[in-house]
Amino acid sequence: MPPLRSRKHQGILALLTLRHGREVQRDWVAGTLWPDSAEPAAFHSLRQGLVDVRRALGGQASRLGSPTTRSLCLDLSGADVDVLDFDAAVRKGDPDSLERVVSVYRGPLLEGNLEEWVFGERSSREQAYLRAREMLAEHALTAGDSEAAIDHLRKVIAVEKLRESAYCRLMQALADHGDYAGVVQVYRDLRLLLQGIQGAEPSSETTALFHQLRHPARPTQQTKSGASNQLAAPSPAFIPRDTNNLPPALTSFIGRRSELAEITSLLSRCRLLTLTGSGGCGKTRLALEIAAAQLEDFADGVWLVELASLSDPGLVGQIVQKAFEIPEQAGCTATETLSSYLRSRHLLLVLDNCEHLLKACSRLVETLLRSCSHLTILATSREELQVEGEQPWRVPPMDHPLLDQADVDPKELSELLLEFDACLLFVERARVHRPDFRLTEHNALSMVELCRHLDGIPLALELAATRLRSLTLEEINSRLDQRFQLLKRSTTTAPHGVMTFLRRRSRHCFEGSPCLRAAGPLRRRNSSAPGKVFRCSGIQVFRNRRLRHRDSRTPEHPNT
Repeated sequence: MPPLRSRKHQGILALLTLRHGREVQRDWVAGTLWPDSAEPAAFHSLRQGLVDVRRALGGQASRLGSPTTRSLCLDLSGADVDVLDFDAAVRKGDPDSLERVVSVYRGPLLEGNLEEWVFGERSSREQAYLRAREMLAEHALTAGDSEAAIDHLRKVIAVEKLRESAYCRLMQALADHGDYAGVVQVYRDLRLLLQGIQGAEPSSETTALFHQLRHPARPTQQTKSGASNQLAAPSPAFIPRDTNNLPPALTSFIGRRSELAEITSLLSRCRLLTLTGSGGCGKTRLALEIAAAQLEDFADGVWLVELASLSDPGLVGQIVQKAFEIPEQAGCTATETLSSYLRSRHLLLVLDNCEHLLKACSRLVETLLRSCSHLTILATSREELQVEGEQPWRVPPMDHPLLDQADVDPKELSELLLEFDACLLFVERARVHRPDFRLTEHNALSMVELCRHLDGIPLALELAATRLRSLTLEEINSRLDQRFQLLKRSTTTAPHGVMTFLRRRSRHCFEGSPCLRAAGPLRRRNSSAPGKVFRCSGIQVFRNRRLRHRDSRTPEHPNT
């Protein structure tokens, strides 16, 4: 059939086809296709369209009849029309007819036509197609053909991305097929989609099903010699009771929203992500926050190995093995034991503080990634591990202000400072030691100077906050010529990493702070947010890194 001259004329043929064998009133067709035209104009357009349709039908033009002067009818008896074949198969509903439904369906009805009357017709057939796919998936699962069920359900989701029922059926099909990593991935995809589009989470029923399916019983694997390998299916005494060994957070996590989003995105696309940066910049805390957010994305959990206190490179494998509570195996090295244990597991391994054991960590990481296809590793280190496939990400100092002039209204400044992560962190930690502490017009300039002195380093800010037990903010600033020596006295229970940070930082000599009244505009430093300027009485607060300050990911002191 030759093409019709316009989409409206195609609409005439489509309307009559969808109502074939029945009389259709001319005024309804005209009003449906030309709703914005006056009745005479709409009827005139309809008459021209009918001429075009009959011309296109050629020798079959007699199928288009007019039983009365006010009605039309299209006779399609004996004709092969895909939409009619589709509708007939839907009405039958048996398995063979459902197969016919999915084979005939080629996509949205009248795709590209945005007229209002099309939407209802298109939606009803799309839903019929999706229901047919889901019913075929159910039949396949009943017959034990999980691969066919998975194929049907993935095609359902490709058409309707927010069809949560299809995600549930797909997770069940993947679990029946033994693809537990796929179960986790499907749930993760649904969560990210709902969060991104609707700001919502999967329903409680979907989440419950996911948790039910994510912990399968794993069959015993065979070693190269053919003997049963108990590490692949360890006895209950050696299975960790939980799905993580992450320590509970003792303090709240402040800021770093853009960093969290970027790292989470990277972690979903690579198998080795290394957070690098100078001591005290917040690598460990950031890694733990990321790891805690990944608990539902890894069927076998998230596991932390802390290496800061380890000095012998030869014991790295044993420390990781101990974290999983794996017994030693006679005749096997720790790396071999770990590879065997982790080979069938889908988990996130967090290696914290690798820099002083760099070669040993690199060798272990490379071996595990090559032998364990479902393993993902998040590492923290002052240097990259230099392993193939590694994605390094340098952790910047916290977003903090810089001050270059005294033309400032302190009342407005105290409010603006709370938009900086570094200031928020200091205030939050300060209130632990002095519950009445707050930023005011009297201490706002001192807060800016403190952030400048401490370069937005989270650990330095937290230690400075502890000094508020005995000093005012102004007094802390006055003593910061020896700033890291001052902070070293701030804690008597500092962990190994804290004291290492203080020793390294104390080596550097800093000049005393210049008079604030001799400086220039207040600027945001180390933020990854788009440029934005606030003005208040001569202050400029910039939300970017562009104005005359160092890149936040370039270390200011090469020896740290």
